[in-house]
Amino acid sequence: MPERGQHRSIIPDDMTLYTHTHKLAPILIHKGIIYLLPSILVAFSIIYFVDLFFYFSGYSNWILNYSELPPLIFLFFIIQYIVICGLLSKVKSHALASLACSSILFVAYIGLSIQYLGDYAWWIKHASTNILWMSELLSNLTYNFAYNNGLSMQYVAPIFGWLTCFIYLLIGKEIVCEKDSSYFAFLYRLSFLSTGISMLFYFNYIENTPLSIPFSLLYLYFAIRYLKYNNKLIDLAATSLALSIACLFHGQNTFLLPSLYILIIFDGMKNSGYKRIVRDITLSTIVIFAVTIISVFVVRTMGYQISPGNISGGGDSERFVALFSDGWTPYTKFLMFSFEHVSEISNIVIHSSPAVLILAILLVFKAVKRNSSYWSKEIVIDEMDPAIVVSGVLTLCYLSFIFLWNFDLGFPFDLDLMLSLGFPLSIFVFSMLYKLPENKKIYLTLGVFWGLYFNALFLSSFLTSRY
Repeated sequence: MPERGQHRSIIPDDMTLYTHTHKLAPILIHKGIIYLLPSILVAFSIIYFVDLFFYFSGYSNWILNYSELPPLIFLFFIIQYIVICGLLSKVKSHALASLACSSILFVAYIGLSIQYLGDYAWWIKHASTNILWMSELLSNLTYNFAYNNGLSMQYVAPIFGWLTCFIYLLIGKEIVCEKDSSYFAFLYRLSFLSTGISMLFYFNYIENTPLSIPFSLLYLYFAIRYLKYNNKLIDLAATSLALSIACLFHGQNTFLLPSLYILIIFDGMKNSGYKRIVRDITLSTIVIFAVTIISVFVVRTMGYQISPGNISGGGDSERFVALFSDGWTPYTKFLMFSFEHVSEISNIVIHSSPAVLILAILLVFKAVKRNSSYWSKEIVIDEMDPAIVVSGVLTLCYLSFIFLWNFDLGFPFDLDLMLSLGFPLSIFVFSMLYKLPENKKIYLTLGVFWGLYFNALFLSSFLTSRY
């Protein structure tokens, strides 16, 4: 005990300032994710409901027309997928069940490749050249290789859709506890169809961004394993490799680069300290640069020329939303922080993961009922859950992207750019609903099936509005 007149230190005698800091920082990051991020999602949900009000009042053009039902063949495949997920819910091998479910969805993607959406006509013309864009290097290479080697481009989107679904379902093993009933595994597998990314592979949607999604998901998967298990160097190398490949498939994934270093710092300060942080940052940076250099060398060796592509931005070469009116261009629709700006972001968020609305309504209801400002009071997170931390950090990167980026065509026509990075948001929302007490799991069921219904109408509305 300190003598009278002495100040008590906030740091215990057996702790140095270093140990106090490196224990406190991960806690602050974790608390920021489970309190700040849900608050942001609640704010965007409120803006979305305001936009709905303006839509029904005849003043808004953001909300799509959801009056038409999707094609019957689409509904047939959705029902088929639900049945298969139900039948496989008791299969003990998670990988086997994931493979079966993703294969059923691959059949659906093939069956619905009855027309070409996106930039198919442009890609047919571009494939005749030997020029690849650095901004979408591996996506360009994939389309060029398929077309110039006599392979049907009809199979490109379904194959990458199959990979995306399989990896997404594999991540479920790191979220759903084995002790829980098979019903939650069923819900997670079903949740893929309630995400925006699942919509990007129907009708042979030929764009650059969807091809990067499997590798972005691999990055999330290995990042969870990096935080969760002891194979640090192996999982870190795999994490860095997956992110490097994702960035080479499409440059928008560079917005995820800060998350890698945040997670390394988070894990290092929670466990070992600064020496391992420096080691892991160095290793991951070496992997990223090595993969990039080797990829460029191989592509050039194959006889292709490399141009910058869309590195400078889209059609107006403006990457970010204009902050002031003097930055107005032919593709500028609004200024940053305007209501139109946040309205577009809210629509992107809700269409990326419709279950956000269920989580937001639940948290607002609980906050009002308990007169509390802590949105996540009811969510049980006893430890620093790796899935929550990783998906939360990646979601913040995704929100920064859709907030800053200047989408030339706007919502919903730049759908591929807007939704491709949205997978961590869906996983974060599912994980938060999954952490509810046992008697509140009805919200998880509601979130998944609401997403299924919303996306079915969204697909029909998107097809109608674009074509």
